[in-house]
Amino acid sequence: MNINDLTPTELENCAIIACRESFELGRTVTIQDIILRETTLAKLGFSNVIELKNKFGYVKTNVGCTFFIEYSDGKVSKIKLVKEFDASNADENMTSIESKVGKFLDTANEGDVYKNNDVEFIIVRIQEPNPTDEQATA
Repeated sequence: MNINDLTPTELENCAIIACRESFELGRTVTIQDIILRETTLAKLGFSNVIELKNKFGYVKTNVGCTFFIEYSDGKVSKIKLVKEFDASNADENMTSIESKVGKFLDTANEGDVYKNNDVEFIIVRIQEPNPTDEQATA
């Protein structure tokens, strides 16, 4: 990822952060410093300023989607994927992108199979989040 991959909004946000940090630190912080830091964080999935993109555009995310899955023993279940660990709730079949299953579901497609130790399931259907659902943005 390089500067040509950033959107105008991302560049503007980096410039604002550079100005703010320069003021707070009492030294010059360049936009290049911020872009380098934020692109590195984006590659790790930790940037709040820059979204990781592949060469074809934005990386798909399934946060907020509900997954209908079938386990290898035939049991059917549904899981909702949320962004924050604090929003996850096992009683309501919600998992965060910070868990092993959540990391898999974040970029999964229908028909994908998950295998880990004794757990194996296939994604039967993915239901997109309802735009009015506040937890979809959590």
